Amino acid sequence: MAGEEEQADLAFKKMRKYGAQLLALSGKLVSPVITPVKKEIGLRLTQNDIPKFQLSSWPDVPFPGEKCYESVEHFLRSFEKIIYSAALDIQEM
Repeated sequence: MAGEEEQADLAFKKMRKYGAQLLALSGKLVSPVITPVKKEIGLRLTQNDIPKFQLSSWPDVPFPGEKCYESVEHFLRSFEKIIYSAALDIQEM
C-alpha cells in the first residue's frame, strides 16, 4: 500500500508540474497569422491526425510512440498546419 501511495504522490506531482507549465505557456499563444479560406471540400480529420501535445524535455511522455516537440511553438505550428489543411477554423477546435 505504501508503494501505491508513493506512485500516486509522484503522479500528482507530475500532473501539477504539467498543469503549471500549461498555465505559464497559455499566455504565449499566438494568434493565427493565416486565416483559412472555407472550402466546400476539405480534408477529413480523425483523432489520429491531430498531434498529441508532448515535449521532448518531459521525463515521461504521455503518448509513447508519438512525435515529441522541442517547444510549445513547434507543437502549435504543427497543430495549425493540420487544422488549416482541413479548412477548419482554429478557434473552433
